[in-house]
Amino acid sequence: MSNQDIYEALIDGLCERIGSDISTMRHMRLDLTVNETPFSLVPSAGLQGEVDAIAFFAEVGTLPERGRAEAAISLLESNLYFFGPETPRYCCNSEKPGLVVMAGRLPLIGTEPETVLRALSVLADAAKETRDSFSALPAGMGMRPSGAAAALLRT
Repeated sequence: MSNQDIYEALIDGLCERIGSDISTMRHMRLDLTVNETPFSLVPSAGLQGEVDAIAFFAEVGTLPERGRAEAAISLLESNLYFFGPETPRYCCNSEKPGLVVMAGRLPLIGTEPETVLRALSVLADAAKETRDSFSALPAGMGMRPSGAAAALLRT
């Protein structure tokens, strides 16, 4: 079974679990919501050019008007703590200017639909925590990862 076949079977399994139609279009991009956080999943090719992971993009939200610079710096600081090839990172969405997303990769090998959904649930909690920290951020104060985001840093 090729990695592409493994990827397609994994996406089909996810579609079954979330009650979405299974179609070949879903293999190119699967949009779903986990714990009120929108995600897009797409195939991700490794250095050899073969699909070896699922790339995910979780919508975090827009930077707040008040404390915008502090929030942006804090996201940059969080990225500096994230380390490793499969760790998520905060970035901007080129399709939707101003939108912050958490992006990363989930390896295909040994991954089951339930494992992906559990990982997305943890990531959704981290995205919500980041959104909540935006609204609670006083001007002049930085944010530090805690809770679900801190757990991601420890893994």
